Amino acid sequence: LEKDIKEISVKGWVYRKRELKDKIFIVLRDKDGIIQCVASKEDFNDNEWKDLLDVHIEGSMEIFGEVKFDERAPGGKEIRIKKFRIFDKGSPFPLHGREEVETIMRYRHLWIRSRKASTIFKVKATLMQALREWLEKNGYIEVNPPIIIPVAVEEVQTLFELNYFDKKAYLTQSSQLYLEALIYSLEKVYCLAPSFRAEKSRTRRHLHEYWHLEIEAAWYDLKDIMKDAEEMVKYGIEKVLERNQDELKFLGRDIKILENYVQKPFEKITYEKAIEILQSKGLNVKYGDDLGADEERVLTLEFEVPIFVTHYPRKLKAFYMKESGNGKTVENFDL
Repeated sequence: LEKDIKEISVKGWVYRKRELKDKIFIVLRDKDGIIQCVASKEDFNDNEWKDLLDVHIEGSMEIFGEVKFDERAPGGKEIRIKKFRIFDKGSPFPLHGREEVETIMRYRHLWIRSRKASTIFKVKATLMQALREWLEKNGYIEVNPPIIIPVAVEEVQTLFELNYFDKKAYLTQSSQLYLEALIYSLEKVYCLAPSFRAEKSRTRRHLHEYWHLEIEAAWYDLKDIMKDAEEMVKYGIEKVLERNQDELKFLGRDIKILENYVQKPFEKITYEKAIEILQSKGLNVKYGDDLGADEERVLTLEFEVPIFVTHYPRKLKAFYMKESGNGKTVENFDL
C-alpha cells in the first residue's frame, strides 16, 4: 500500500483476534499476507459489535476502512474499520500451535492455511515455474508419459501394483524409459509428474507419492547433462531469491548460503573419492555400499556448494544407465 491510498476494502480470513473493552483488533489474512484491522466500539451499533465479537479465527469477512501507517502494526500499517461484511463467523479453532503430527494431519485442511504452509507453497510455485522457464529457454519440450505402466522401471519391491482390467499394472516409479524413447523424435524432453514408491521407510526422504522432474536429451554425454542440471538448479535458486525475499525471510532461510550456490561452481567428485572422504571422517562404509542420508549429509558438510558425485558402481544403479569405459562403473551422477 502506498501512503497516498486513504480507503480500502479487503476480503480475507481472520488470522488473529484480540478484544479490549472498546476495541477489537482483527488481523486479516489473504494470499498476499496479513494486515491489522482495528474496530472502535463507538463506530458500531450493538448488533454490529456483537457480530464482530462472535467472529472466530478463520472466519471470513470483508473489511472497509481507512489505512493508517503505524510502525507498531504488522507490516507497518493498519486499517481503521468503518464497515464490514461477514461471510462466515467460523467455529472455535482447534489448532493452537505445537500440536503433534497426528493432530496436524487430522486437521490438514486447516494447517495448510498457516502462514508457514502458504509461504512454502509460494516458494515452491516460484521454483517450479523457474525450472520450467529454464527448460523451455534451453530447447526442452514438455511431455506427459503415462502414470499407469506395465513394467518396473527400478526396484520391483517398490512397485504399487493394481488390477488393470484383470491384468497386472503398476503406478510409475519414473518416466525415464518413456523419455528415452521420446528423444528419438524430440531430442530434448522433460516431464513434471507424480511418481510412486511402495517403500516402508518412514524418513523425511522417503515419500510414497511425490512430484518428479525428469529430463532426457539426445547427443548428450555426462558432462553435458551435469552442465544443464547445474544451470537449471542455479536458475531456480536465482528466481526464488529474486521473487521471494519476504518468504525466505519469514522462513528464516539464510539467503547468503543460497547466493553462494548461485555464484560459485558446484563441486564434482567420483563415488570412489566420496567413499575415501567418508572413511576419513570415521564412517563405517566401504566401496560398493550405497550412500544414504547420513553419508550424504557428511559429504555436503565438506563443501560450501552442492556437489556432484559421479561414476557409481554398476551394481548400485538401474539397468538402463550407460557403463563407463572400465565396465565397473556407470556414467551417472547424484547431485
